[in-house]
Amino acid sequence: MNPAFSVVVFTVAAGAGQGLAVALALALLIGGPIDAPFVRAALEVSIVLLVVGLAASFLHLGRPARAWRAAAMWRTSWLSREVIVLPAFIALVAVWWWMSGDAQSADSLIYFAGIDNARFKRQVVPGDQLILEAEVVRVIRGVGKFRAKASVDGHLACEAELIAAIRPRPAP
Repeated sequence: MNPAFSVVVFTVAAGAGQGLAVALALALLIGGPIDAPFVRAALEVSIVLLVVGLAASFLHLGRPARAWRAAAMWRTSWLSREVIVLPAFIALVAVWWWMSGDAQSADSLIYFAGIDNARFKRQVVPGDQLILEAEVVRVIRGVGKFRAKASVDGHLACEAELIAAIRPRPAP
């Protein structure tokens, strides 16, 4: 078996980035004594590894302009499934990194609770500039509902309502 170099880079970088984020989350959940600056630095490294892995997956394609077709074959290709899920994981790690800079977040954990009313209006292909917008709909007792939209060239590509809960960090 002689895998392409880009597949090796994708597998190693994406796996290392995901593993680092998951190991960090588990360490924080069991109450490990980890400093906030270390958490932010580890999340930054994780994001870089994940983005490198995603870029390597697109380099594996014979014609990068047809990258959307790779994602369309998710039923038969593990690489396609990973390319679909990886950007969502990168976004979650980026939100975690962003929230870890907040003073309140040192004493709190944010739990992603769900997605409601998700609608995909148009296809997004490599090279499109995706504009993401989110607004707070309501926050009641630490549970927030957010309306999120993604658009390309002023046209709506996706919309959804996201639910997240902010809870105090359990005592060690």
